[in-house]
Amino acid sequence: MPRNVHSIIEHADELAARFDSAEPNPLDPAAEAAVAAVRHAVVERGRAEAQVLAAVVRARGEGVSWSVIAAVLGTSRQAAQQRYGARAPRT
Repeated sequence: MPRNVHSIIEHADELAARFDSAEPNPLDPAAEAAVAAVRHAVVERGRAEAQVLAAVVRARGEGVSWSVIAAVLGTSRQAAQQRYGARAPRT
């Protein structure tokens, strides 16, 4: 399971390439629609994670503490720092 924005986006791109190049597609129309929904959800998750990262970077740039950011994310300060700290400015 991808764990950061870059790997989520790469994973979504890989899935999109596999989906687009699948020949012949042995799925019935209902299953094909279900797979397309999964693909769409993966892409949207990547976009949402990129938005979260941008918001965290902005918040850190404005001096918001990791404790406050973690509370909004619903995680611990340490987990928020580990996940986003490498890309967020230090204040």
